[in-house]
Amino acid sequence: ATLFFTAQEPDIFAMAVGPDGSLYVGSSPSGKIYKVGTDGKSSVFYAPKAKYIWALLFDAQGQLYVGTGDKGDILRVDPSGNGVVFFESKQTHIMCLNLDPQGNILAGSVPNGLIYRVTPQGRGFVIYQSALPEIHDLAVDSRGNIYAATLGGLGGKGSPELLLPPPAGVPGGGVTTITVTASTEPDNE
Repeated sequence: ATLFFTAQEPDIFAMAVGPDGSLYVGSSPSGKIYKVGTDGKSSVFYAPKAKYIWALLFDAQGQLYVGTGDKGDILRVDPSGNGVVFFESKQTHIMCLNLDPQGNILAGSVPNGLIYRVTPQGRGFVIYQSALPEIHDLAVDSRGNIYAATLGGLGGKGSPELLLPPPAGVPGGGVTTITVTASTEPDNE
């Protein structure tokens, strides 16, 4: 491995490859989104008024969606670098973004552990609330099943969860929860 890019800010929490083949990098705090070419040359692509940039996602039309924190907004940035607030979650952070098969944006939030489905027109609604405060990652399979990784319970009110779609044949849909526990004790076997 060799060093490819260094941001001026101390943290990089998000990356996405754009339709042009460039790497887009979200830095924090006082976040900026950098566009880094395959040659490693970079420029500021977009500088939102957001403290944290947690997630970057391109849609099929080449628009960039940005999950932000301290206001919990999703921003939409066009290919020329002009951005607007696309969805206001009323959460503190939008930690992760993904697309469902219909082109809706899925977003995981903090502090209420909410998963949103946001239409291409920017109308969003909650599709799930975890018992834990943080949704840190979302994955969608080819059938549209949503998987979510939750966090925030160790030493607190619960254990991390991995949320899975219901098994085939379970009436009514819903979400199956598998609780994952972690131990700091060494394995003596």
